[in-house]
Amino acid sequence: MNDSMPPRPTILLVDDDKHMRRLLVARLEALGAELLVAGNAQEALSLLGRTRPALVLSDAVMPDLDGFELCRRIKADPEFQDLPFVLITSLNRDVQERCREAGVDDHLAKQEEDVVLRIRLRHLLEGRYPDPQPRFGAAVLFASPAPSLRGMLAAQLAPLELRVEAVATLEEVPPALARERFKGLVVDLALPGCADLLARLRQAANPIPVLALYTKGREDDLLPLEARLQDCLAKPLAAKPCQHRISLLVRMSE
Repeated sequence: MNDSMPPRPTILLVDDDKHMRRLLVARLEALGAELLVAGNAQEALSLLGRTRPALVLSDAVMPDLDGFELCRRIKADPEFQDLPFVLITSLNRDVQERCREAGVDDHLAKQEEDVVLRIRLRHLLEGRYPDPQPRFGAAVLFASPAPSLRGMLAAQLAPLELRVEAVATLEEVPPALARERFKGLVVDLALPGCADLLARLRQAANPIPVLALYTKGREDDLLPLEARLQDCLAKPLAAKPCQHRISLLVRMSE
């Protein structure tokens, strides 16, 4: 055994559906994580009494204790309050509000494309939680050729006190990063040359976390950039997912 190799992160997967568990195990293999599998919430709580995973991925709808209540119980324990908890669900109604109330860090649709699932979970596996709440008043840099999109993002993030500095081309990104330390970079994949820019940014001494905006239905555009992204968000932008994803990027940027 090579002692210099970093330990593989552990994901605790919780789902009462055997078929769905098998599908998720297969989909998670590409993350290179160790998997612990629980068939219900009580089994998951029992496992947490003996080990600490890097992330919990749970179904939302389960008998006895559902995923929301499981998250509440886990987060109520000071030892696990900063443990990233992700719901995977087919629910649509009020899911954002219910996740926020339960303390869920992120949620994914059961039909989520594999590349999106990998990017979003890797972000949580690699990230840290420096504060119990995001520190707002910070700035993010946004590169997009669309004036309407630039204005929309600034308006959507204004209630969070996140300032957006917008540029229209990728050539403007490096000078902007030299002027100010941004908490995150949001890049619209409609701009050509994203791969080259992201490769250069990753070689920097302190690489900036990057979230990519892609067009819904064109998830394949993310594939060549997957290893260079911390997160992703589909266009057209909806306010609540946009606020959630970018505030999470800022929260985990330090």
